[in-house]
Amino acid sequence: MIIRENANWLRFVFWCCALGLALLGIQSASSPDPAIDKVIGSILGALLFGFAGFVFTTHKVVLDPLQKHILLTHKSFRDSRQQRIPFSEVERIVVVKTVHYDEDLLPANRWQERWYLALQCRNEIVTLTHNPSVRKEEASLLAQKIRSILGVDILDSDQESLATLLKTGRKAEAVTLATRSRAMTVTEASGHVDSFR
Repeated sequence: MIIRENANWLRFVFWCCALGLALLGIQSASSPDPAIDKVIGSILGALLFGFAGFVFTTHKVVLDPLQKHILLTHKSFRDSRQQRIPFSEVERIVVVKTVHYDEDLLPANRWQERWYLALQCRNEIVTLTHNPSVRKEEASLLAQKIRSILGVDILDSDQESLATLLKTGRKAEAVTLATRSRAMTVTEASGHVDSFR
């Protein structure tokens, strides 16, 4: 089973956009009546798209039932990291709930729940999906597929989400989850989250 996030071809889309904007900027600058705003906008756009292509990171997770290991690959333009986890190290799959604020939505809908998957291993917690799912069903279905390969339990509770967020260094998201799911003030939620440590 392979899980891919942020396909590598997107990097080339960014670079093509940067090239197009650079050519537009050169064309605008070399015209008989150059428009400075077009030149500056094109050059800034080319720089931003080019930079995005360089910092863009792809994630791939391969669950290999024949060799009984999970291979996690993270690639950027200049860097590639791999991590190999034996199936025997994995204890549980955690469906982690987070809450995000989107100010562009109507006031009643601004707080949006998102889910991603993590593996609770013997010595660490490994994030499987870096782009959270908008619907819980998507994350749960993926967790079920992974469980059929690994044969471990799935944990899906706010308590486990809080613990996982804390162990992965995401205290602000843990406090936000505690305030939204338990109707606490920020001070109460911060104290509640600190009690997990």
